[in-house]
Amino acid sequence: MSIEVELTDLAYGGDAVGRYEGRVLFVPGGIPGERVRVEIVEERGGHARAELLEMLRPAPERVEPQYPEAARQQHLQGPVVLSVLVGTDGAVRELKVVSGDPLLAKAATDRRHRQSCPIFSRSKYAAASWRFFAPPFQSAAR
Repeated sequence: MSIEVELTDLAYGGDAVGRYEGRVLFVPGGIPGERVRVEIVEERGGHARAELLEMLRPAPERVEPQYPEAARQQHLQGPVVLSVLVGTDGAVRELKVVSGDPLLAKAATDRRHRQSCPIFSRSKYAAASWRFFAPPFQSAAR
């Protein structure tokens, strides 16, 4: 069953936090200020983990990756998982590719190197720490 949730905060480790029927939901891949459709995948007492299914309203801080033309021609798609060291000021300090197609990974890292992560500096858990991102690259008609 999918549900709609407003994401309001970040948890330590980088998951977005929302609430549904009095329970705290942890949503990897979301950021505060977004409205998303999720599916609960694990429940424990007063909290649950949910999988992000659809972005209903993205936050202004969200940066979508640029789909490389060469990847589009080859019909390459899928996530690129990045490990990012974010400073307390929200600046990207270091970036590593964890997995993903090399052509898509290059596009994801080029984009992320130019972007800071201001949302992390506003979190109550602001600290220099590693975060994981998986920008999706999906083939779409132009």
